[in-house]
Amino acid sequence: MPASNTTGITNLRPAAETALLEHQLTGVLTGDPIAHAAAALLNSAGSCPCCHRSIGWEALRAADRALTNLVKALPTAADHHHVVSFPVASAVHLASLLFNEAPPVVPTDEGARLLLAMAAAVTLGQGGLVVRTRKDGEPDRVRGWAALYGRLAPLTGWQTFSAYCTDADTGEPIPPEPDTEYCDAFPLA
Repeated sequence: MPASNTTGITNLRPAAETALLEHQLTGVLTGDPIAHAAAALLNSAGSCPCCHRSIGWEALRAADRALTNLVKALPTAADHHHVVSFPVASAVHLASLLFNEAPPVVPTDEGARLLLAMAAAVTLGQGGLVVRTRKDGEPDRVRGWAALYGRLAPLTGWQTFSAYCTDADTGEPIPPEPDTEYCDAFPLA
């Protein structure tokens, strides 16, 4: 293929991906302020100055890969509660998802909301993901990931404990919940 045709196709890709992203998000926006805030942030993120790809689209793809890897890595026969946070203006938005099937079945609306929130956190480089795993006869296990440098970076058990057991308004320590272990997270890439 001649170089001029390749350049033309490459220049169309960012617009096509942005249009696709806007189209895909339309179904989950109705009446959902969290999905709306995340989608607005992703759609306004623009394009990468180097590769010209849509930042929002790439963040959504990265969030999808991360959630897929997370679901595969978590133990079966347990309840998993995922909570994602991301800030917009002066508010912190939270999206959550609970599943306990093996293999996991992620509800479409809740899964889409969680993916949008994960992508927003990754795009902003602020916020993160916490997963609480409950299994009969065992203590709850809590793992955390911070949105840093365009990805969800695993936190140590101590970092998760520190974030989870600190009052967000005052900065004061909060007692840990009984029968809870704060575990090292694992890479999601």
